Amino acid sequence: MANWKSKAVGKTVHSAPKNCLSSLRTAAGSMLPEHAEAQAALAREDFDRAIAIAQPFSETGEIWPQYVLSVADWFSGRPMRAVARTTRGLARPATSEEGRHYQRLLREVQASFTAGVPVLLAKKPRPTLSVCLIVKNEGLNLERCIKSFQKIADETVVIDTGSTDQTTVIAKRLGAKLGHFDWADDFAAARNAALDLASCEWVLSIDADERLLDVSHQAMKVSMADPTCMYQALIRGGSGGQTFSSPRLFPRVGARWKGELHESVRYESRDILSVPLSALVLLHEGREEEREHLIERAERNKRVLQVMREKGEETPGLADVYEALNASSVAPAAPETIRMLQAAAVICAPWRSGLSRQVVRKLSASLVETQRFEEAIEVADLAERHGLDGLWSKYLRARYAFMNGRMEEAKRYAEEGLLTADDEGPVERMRADLQAILKEAS
Repeated sequence: MANWKSKAVGKTVHSAPKNCLSSLRTAAGSMLPEHAEAQAALAREDFDRAIAIAQPFSETGEIWPQYVLSVADWFSGRPMRAVARTTRGLARPATSEEGRHYQRLLREVQASFTAGVPVLLAKKPRPTLSVCLIVKNEGLNLERCIKSFQKIADETVVIDTGSTDQTTVIAKRLGAKLGHFDWADDFAAARNAALDLASCEWVLSIDADERLLDVSHQAMKVSMADPTCMYQALIRGGSGGQTFSSPRLFPRVGARWKGELHESVRYESRDILSVPLSALVLLHEGREEEREHLIERAERNKRVLQVMREKGEETPGLADVYEALNASSVAPAAPETIRMLQAAAVICAPWRSGLSRQVVRKLSASLVETQRFEEAIEVADLAERHGLDGLWSKYLRARYAFMNGRMEEAKRYAEEGLLTADDEGPVERMRADLQAILKEAS
């Protein structure tokens, strides 16, 4: 633990827990028992106990657990995790004096943590990095992809699933560790084959039609110093110019991909916190898929779902959700597609996952494309229930109000949307539309 303290930073940060009990009593008058016990644990530097008290409350929406966890993580040698906790706490609404008090504390420690990370990491060696890809007939993209990360990667792992072009030749020429995998309609299995071939401490998972931006390198070096986090990259330039986040940078030991379709990284025996890292950017440079490729992908997804069903791994209704998403790729404006997406939104509503958000985005995009603005407000409400209460929801509400002549309402939502930080969806197009609405409504 001592290695993570510094005179310049540690003293400032460490004074906050010791003074917190008295200052909180002054501000709020009293505390719940778990608040007092957690604060006392911080004051006596019993960080494991503080974490044990606060962790069960970390997903309740309260702010104090994020403060306790951030301080405990910092002094337990988990700096990036600590910074992420402060960001989560500050993003939550402070509806009481107690909440505002903890947000003041969070702002103080966040400033100290952010300034302290470079100091703490200056003398630490950079962990090693394997960059892993699964490919098939990527001869046009592979070299550009590999060259984008060669400066930071210690090894490149390429798993080929049956290429008939120059893909494997290019991989060997660029020094990649090459493996072969017989495609079995299982993305997780293919990616796990890459993990099995990798040997470094960290893994960056990237697709051949993506490119790692140079500006990401420094952020990756800093972030990999904390092995208790995995990091969500921003993927820019996807289908329709969309931007979305996806966990791509993670510690290798204990990591396994799960899910034949829309796979994700899981850990069985490690406590890993998934953290957004906006400075980690992958640029998707693949060409727009032609209709026959979209149909082929839809058929592949159906086969994967059939395998999941036979294994008993399919979530009830999941096949209908994927069928709707497949239809939206082929014919987004078709009435049947919209009907399927509406049904899919109902099916996946309880999950509150990336898949449910994808369904809502597809549905709202189809409604806008077909000029069904009278339903936009309903979609905006649905988006909020799926956790999409940022730019996307403000955009839909502004469009709906504008099309119905409610200029003051349109102006208000446009202003709110332009002030909303959001990295998902066709951000540039939405912001341009909101600026046009604001101009017309003013």
